[in-house]
Amino acid sequence: MNDSPVTRGARPGDPHLRLRLAALIAVIAGVILVAAAAFMLSYAGIHQIALQAGVSTTLARLYPLMFDAMLVVTCAAVLALRNAGWGTTFYVWACLLLVLAAVAVGDALHATGVQLTGQAARAAIAVIPWVLLLMGFGIWLAMLRQWRRARAAAASARRSRRPRPPPRARARSPGRWGGPPRQTARAQAARAGGSTPCCSGMRA
Repeated sequence: MNDSPVTRGARPGDPHLRLRLAALIAVIAGVILVAAAAFMLSYAGIHQIALQAGVSTTLARLYPLMFDAMLVVTCAAVLALRNAGWGTTFYVWACLLLVLAAVAVGDALHATGVQLTGQAARAAIAVIPWVLLLMGFGIWLAMLRQWRRARAAAASARRSRRPRPPPRARARSPGRWGGPPRQTARAQAARAGGSTPCCSGMRA
């Protein structure tokens, strides 16, 4: 017998688990604060550009909100689709960078005092909501596709872990017409007489 104590279920844990968790919470809180500050600072620039393009005062307030909502959508999509294929990953990252570039350019134009009053500016301001809607709808479809693939992979994994039934015994091969196996006349006579054919011939 072995007198040494046996420790059951003892697994080496991560000594820095709490530190990693605290760092993750700090990063999340910092990103949220920076995003909130960026939303507040970019509001005036996008709002002023919309006013310069001829948008009414009431509707011009919606343009900064649309960009802020699209930034939240694209950031969430990048996090949710990080394990997707390269095409989906490229699409969501392109949407995020495009929205960030549009907001940054609008703030830069407002900070430098550049006014957009031409027909091209009015056309661009009128098209922006539909472009953002198309981008959001594409992200929605990509997330639905990834969710469906994840469900199919999980179902396949459950089927593979399911125990297989034991193989059945091999049945005897039937006769020519599907009945019991055919026996020869000599074997039938041997079974009826209780002796082999050679012994019956010797008795005769």
